[in-house]
Amino acid sequence: MTNSITNSNTSKPENRFSNSLGHDYDTFGQIVHYYAQEQQTIARTVNATIVEDMPLLEIGCGSGLTTRALFAAMLPNRNYQIISIDSEPNMVAQIRENLADRIANGQLVVIEADAVRYMQSQPANSLRNVVTAFALHNLTAPQRRSIHQAIYRVLQPGGYFHNYDKIANNDTAAHYESYNASLGRIMAGYTTRGDIIKAQEWYNHFVEDNKPERIEIESVVKKELHDIGFAQVDITDRIEMDALITARKIS
Repeated sequence: MTNSITNSNTSKPENRFSNSLGHDYDTFGQIVHYYAQEQQTIARTVNATIVEDMPLLEIGCGSGLTTRALFAAMLPNRNYQIISIDSEPNMVAQIRENLADRIANGQLVVIEADAVRYMQSQPANSLRNVVTAFALHNLTAPQRRSIHQAIYRVLQPGGYFHNYDKIANNDTAAHYESYNASLGRIMAGYTTRGDIIKAQEWYNHFVEDNKPERIEIESVVKKELHDIGFAQVDITDRIEMDALITARKIS
């Protein structure tokens, strides 16, 4: 789905999927039974907000799982182009292979780039929709704020930002219940497959995601988006650790 974004506050990219996880990311979706449902939900939500055939920007496209869902949910009377960005070369290579037909017919443009720098290079108020799924939790809080600010700048008034991601419940006990259930499911899935290395790598990844400098907490994310200028910020779907947050720029 979505995997890595360049660390916009330093000159070095922080590629958290440069290990074996990035070479077999699609297996994750086979183990987490509701992952496909989450992709379909964000795709339907995005397509419901599209009112004209303007390009849609996808941040942290990974191997193309969300991208594929967006095309599958596209309404018959719509024919917009998706611009998908990722800073991880391995993931860019995978989406270019997985969605070669969409690239060939011009429906998809895949760019290996830092998301913030790319958006800063685009005119202000130039996009109607920006979407990302399971990417921003890989960033630290200051890096996420830079992304949020860049998204707000590039969106038109009336435009939408959609993010399905690991967004911790405000209730700490509920968060850790979901955290343990999700991590246990993933560890068991890879262990059953005999892939102890990936099980350990996912364990390390989850532990890093949950550190204070990186964790996304629902109330914190919503407040930050409001402070940046978004007037409507809502959690419209949640499954365990994961939640869909939709924010709208009014003016």
